Amino acid sequence: MQPTKKASPTSLLHEELLWNIFLEITNDALVYPWQIEHRPIIVIRRCSHVCGRWRSVILSSSTIWGRLIDLDYFHKQKTDDWMKEVVSRTGSALLWVYGIVGHYQDARNHFLSTFLQENWRRIQGLVVSDRLFSTLEQRQKMWAFLRQPAPRLRWADLMFDFEYMDELLPRLLFADNAPLLTDFRIRNEYKFSTDALWISNLCVVTFGFEFHPSEVLEALQRMPRLEYLQVYIGHGAADYRGPTIILPKLRMLQFQARGFLDAGTFLQRIAPSGADCCLFAAVYLLEPTVPFPDNGEYLNEYEAVVAKHFMPYSSLHLPTVVTFAVTDDIFTLGFGGQGFVPGHPAAPERQVHYITLHTPSLPSSLLMEKFYSSAWFSRVTELDFGTWYFSFDFNQLEIVPTLSSFSSLKTFSTNDVILHALLRLPSSLTATLFPVLTTLQMSNPNTPQPRTDSEEPPHHRFLQFRKVIGRPLSVFEISFPKPHMDVESPSYNMEYLEVHSGLLFRWKIAGEGPEQYRCYRCGDGHPERLRFNLANPLTIS
Repeated sequence: MQPTKKASPTSLLHEELLWNIFLEITNDALVYPWQIEHRPIIVIRRCSHVCGRWRSVILSSSTIWGRLIDLDYFHKQKTDDWMKEVVSRTGSALLWVYGIVGHYQDARNHFLSTFLQENWRRIQGLVVSDRLFSTLEQRQKMWAFLRQPAPRLRWADLMFDFEYMDELLPRLLFADNAPLLTDFRIRNEYKFSTDALWISNLCVVTFGFEFHPSEVLEALQRMPRLEYLQVYIGHGAADYRGPTIILPKLRMLQFQARGFLDAGTFLQRIAPSGADCCLFAAVYLLEPTVPFPDNGEYLNEYEAVVAKHFMPYSSLHLPTVVTFAVTDDIFTLGFGGQGFVPGHPAAPERQVHYITLHTPSLPSSLLMEKFYSSAWFSRVTELDFGTWYFSFDFNQLEIVPTLSSFSSLKTFSTNDVILHALLRLPSSLTATLFPVLTTLQMSNPNTPQPRTDSEEPPHHRFLQFRKVIGRPLSVFEISFPKPHMDVESPSYNMEYLEVHSGLLFRWKIAGEGPEQYRCYRCGDGHPERLRFNLANPLTIS
């Protein structure tokens, strides 16, 4: 009996479904165009080589090719032949143009300049960074199309490395004719007109420091559809005399301020739009703060208005991951995801509720008290706690009650400075922290050379302490800094870990994926594997 040849499952897919799958590949292009690991144009090209059927679907779709105007990819090519081929395949489709515009003398920039001028009316998405080394006149010629109506434009995210923005761009962009524009950002010192007709349609917008806070608040009254607001707050929010701003569809409020007074005053002018609005509140103290005790009232007002935004949100989205970072002046808290990644309207799963507090005021912080008394703190499973600036005392910060509330913590990411501070607490107190902890993670450890018994690093002492109290850890992970190419790889002697029998030691170089971890089970009788340099990785067991 002859064996039957089974058809590949992908060959059974309807062409319309295939087309939608290929179109989905292009969707990340405008979200983070400078951080795309797998560039859509490369993935699409590879897909077109899989089989004749796939190639036919891809080559026949001008819509797909219209979303692949990837400037970064084109500039890496030796000639402009492939760029011209992609452009020819776009037909009359709407266009997505994204990437960095480099040296003005590059012939591809001249081609793109002409192409953009001629096709401006069919550009749907424009996310570009101008890094031209050129004169004002040359730049004006390159970006002249921004003065023309943009009837199909929906997304515009522009970054100009240029000092004289008022001379480069008009205050009234797109000839005040961009009826479909919903996402608009210009990331530099440029002040667009808040009287433009198209701002009432915006769902995403960024206001820089060049806007007076009262101007921003006045403009927000005309943006009822706003979902994502990014503001750089300067002085003057108290000058606003209008009504409280209610933004019923707001999902993300991200602001950066130079002081707590300005941050709190601005936030007081915006009522929480609902419980499902994420807050990213960053205060950088770029200017001297009001001396204590005068600014105590301002800090209380700031914390109170932050709580109004945060507490309802946390009741809907119970955070399981918390990030702390501390400096002499600033204590930052991130809730809901790894690291300090602000949300993006096209990537809501990456949204992180981020709050800045004043480090010296932590002992009297009512907001911190609300946090550790909240039931959801007991559900947190991951804590990333770091500092890069100074040694400190947990008792002075008075955040031990906060740490005690993490009763479900399984993964603790930190550094030796934090561990040293923990071990300085009374052992009876430290023993009660993190009762179900299983994994310790570290980055940039301070142990590049062999150490003597009298110089036991804090992470080693912490592992020993956990074993003594009957709560040994099962995994210890280290992410080492990537060696500089001009410097010899440092050597590490971590043979002292051999005494932690059963502990799985995992390490990698920072930036590598989880699959790059090298592993060794401590106590297996091969301590020499714990002596290594980054150019000679451990054998994977």
